[in-house]
Formats: sequence, structure tokens, C-alpha cells
Amino acid sequence: MFRKISILVFFTGIIGPAFSQTVLTVEEAVTRAIATNRDVAAANLSIIQQKQLVKSAINLPNPEFFWESPTGSFYTGSITQSFEFPTVYGKQVQLQKQQVIIAEKDQLRTQIDVAYRVRLLYLAIQYTAALLHDLKLQDSAFYQLQVSAQRQFDAGQIDYLQKAFTENEYGEIHNQLLQTSTTLSSLAEQLKYLTYTKEAIAVTALQLLSVPEGLLTTADTSLVNDNPTISLLQQEIEVNRKNLELQKNKALPGLAFGYFNQGERNTPTSLRF
Repeated sequence: MFRKISILVFFTGIIGPAFSQTVLTVEEAVTRAIATNRDVAAANLSIIQQKQLVKSAINLPNPEFFWESPTGSFYTGSITQSFEFPTVYGKQVQLQKQQVIIAEKDQLRTQIDVAYRVRLLYLAIQYTAALLHDLKLQDSAFYQLQVSAQRQFDAGQIDYLQKAFTENEYGEIHNQLLQTSTTLSSLAEQLKYLTYTKEAIAVTALQLLSVPEGLLTTADTSLVNDNPTISLLQQEIEVNRKNLELQKNKALPGLAFGYFNQGERNTPTSLRF
């Protein structure tokens, strides 16, 4: 009698909280995770940063001002402004725009990675919940077999070995039930963490899906071309190519424009530039 009461309390502890849980579909879980994930938020800020850096791609050094006495009899001021070869600034703008694209692709890759982790975890919870349901049925059936074996042993209808075998089978099923219940609770906590949900959550029931014909045998090149990681690596190649073009342009001689008067006071103005 005591064993029956303990089993009933145990099942109540597992099933009871489910009625107060909020059921989330996999799409709702993915949406919550992407909206609150810190890595996605960092990727969003990276895009904003790279876009702002486009404006600073054309950056000139500060002008230089001198106050000197070229002949020792008077002082004169001079000012110069140096800058890179003009094509350098165009290449810097192009490179920075490619950095914006790479930040956007990294954001997409991060979102897909978060969605993949949530979907995988969601599926694990669905499978574990379905397994737990089956184990509950088996646990109940093997418990009844154990009770029946005990009665038959007391009546002398079976020997001790048969009774011990039935008890051992029930013990294994019951241990699997306890372990699966613990695993399910752990997976649920992980999903709460990924979705930043404070209240208890539950998932929808596991559905069996049919595999379309030819899915596993037909090679689809679009799956490779649309892969976010491959796209990100291709963009990094483009960034490196633009950076190489920039460095080649930086090898060209720089220019400077300024006003000097290194001669006498009456030096023609045209000769001072």
C-alpha cells in the first residue's frame, strides 16, 4: 500500500506542474531566443559600428602650422595639409562597405546558429517527453507484475528466482523513469535559459514527419550556396581582396599642399604655395 501511495505522489509531482506551464511552439521558442540572445545583440551593434565607420573612411591628417624665421630678419607663418594618393580614399570606402556586409552576414549566421540550437533542444525535449510517457506506462505495468509475482510467491505458486526476476525488471524500468524525468527537467531549464523565459514552459507533442522522396538522394547545390558560414567565408575573401587593393594604392606617393614663404618679404605670392 505504501508503495502505491509513493508512486502516485511521484507521478503527481511530474504531471501536476505541466498544467501551469505555458506551451511554446518551436517557432515561438526560436523567436524568443533570437530576440533576447546576447550574441545576436552584439552582432546587431557590430553592424551599426561598421556603418558608422564608413563615414571615417576618408580621414585626413591634421594640418601642420609653422612659425619660423627663414632669413633671420623676420618671422613668417606656413601651413601644410598632407593626404594620401586620391584613389586610396575610394579604396578605403569600398573596404569599409565590405566590412558592413561581413557584419550583416555574421549577424545572419549568429541568428541561424541560435535557431539551430533551440530547434535541436526543442526536439530533444519532445523526444524525452514522449519517452517519459512510454516509461510511465511500462512502469505501471511492471509494478502490477511485481505485485502479482509477490502474491504468487506468497501462495507458493512460483519460486524465489521468478519473483526476484520480476522485481529486477521493475527496478530497471523504474530507474529509467527517474533518469528520464531528471533529463527532461534539465533540458527544460536549458530551453528556459536560451529563450530567457522565467515561467515554466512546455513543448508541443512530438509529431512523426514523412521524409519526401528523393530528399536524401538528390544533391541540392542551393543548400551549399545559401549556407551562412560559407557565405561569411566568401565575404571574408572579398574583404581581403579589397584590403590588398588598398595596400597597393597606399604604395603610391602621397601629396601635400601648403603655403610657405622661405624667401624675402617681397617674394611673389605665387611662389609661396
